[in-house]
Amino acid sequence: MIEALFMFLALGGAVIASVTDMRSGIIPNKLTLTLIAVGIFGYLAYGILTGDLSLFLASAKSVGVIFIAGYLFWMLGAWSAGDAKEFLFIAALIPAYPAFLHGTFNPAIAYYPFVITVFINTFLSIFPFIFLYSLYVSLGKKLASRFMEPFKNMKKYLETSFVLVGAISISKFFGMWILTLLVLLLLYRIPGKYRIALGAAAILAYVFPLSPFWYSRGLFISTYFVITLLFIVTISLLLNSINIVRKEALIEEAKITTLREGTIIAEEIYIQDGEVLRDKRGMIEKIKDAAKTGSYRTLLQRKGIVGTGAAGATEEEIELLREYVEKGKLEDRVNVKKSMPFAPVIFAGLTISLIIGDAVLALRMWLYG
Repeated sequence: MIEALFMFLALGGAVIASVTDMRSGIIPNKLTLTLIAVGIFGYLAYGILTGDLSLFLASAKSVGVIFIAGYLFWMLGAWSAGDAKEFLFIAALIPAYPAFLHGTFNPAIAYYPFVITVFINTFLSIFPFIFLYSLYVSLGKKLASRFMEPFKNMKKYLETSFVLVGAISISKFFGMWILTLLVLLLLYRIPGKYRIALGAAAILAYVFPLSPFWYSRGLFISTYFVITLLFIVTISLLLNSINIVRKEALIEEAKITTLREGTIIAEEIYIQDGEVLRDKRGMIEKIKDAAKTGSYRTLLQRKGIVGTGAAGATEEEIELLREYVEKGKLEDRVNVKKSMPFAPVIFAGLTISLIIGDAVLALRMWLYG
């Protein structure tokens, strides 16, 4: 059975990638590119022989979806090229949940490609590790207040959850879920105190309209509120933890004169008005700040010397940096990123996906039966 064979190939490839990533910080191209080719061309050959190209088409679609996502995350510096290629070979080899495992695990299967389930479960798998490591780093460097920073926004999180539940109530009242986004957009154009009042009115209108179902409706809305609040707080804690780990544990200072090609730089160095400047903000922070100040044009017009891309600095960029150091325009120091092995977390996400399916969908099914 080709699905079983390719599933074990993907698991084996994920194990090898984990080992090489932990040992050397590299996932070999020979491994990833070979498995991508085996998946795509293997399903194509199988489809031609059997007259059924459904698995090949599913594999191609899966690869296309994760290629777009992987390229975006690579551009943002969230993934290395090796991590993106590992997701690609998983997409190529396991385009859909293996049918022969259904009877064994009874998994929660989502409508989107299986590799998206792997991505979601990988994201969930990394949270406990990053959270605990961030806590360890924060305590070690006396940054406990910084670790707890997201809790300062609890009022905002409560309001956001309440307004979302109000929008859901209106959608449920009219029996049209598509209204949720429209109502949210309208509510957020209204000042805070009126927004809360309208949200409360919407919830009361849904829960208590002379209906014998007020208890079940109230329980439904309360559950949605708690889940939404927990989700927002969890995401905020995760992003804050990632920021702490990225800035405090995965960055070290190195001399520009000793840099090697492929070293991942942790700060952007650019020229503006004839001056060599540094920018230590991440891509998301830059976009946020540009949105607040309207300085998109300034950001786009920078003459970059070296950026923070996951591909690392080229020999030409390093040579240019050294020239500026020799001319006295740039200090002989730069922040560089230390690599953190991500392949073991991808393997964990793949394993969880094969056993329980989509973790978010499984949780939802457990909550609502």
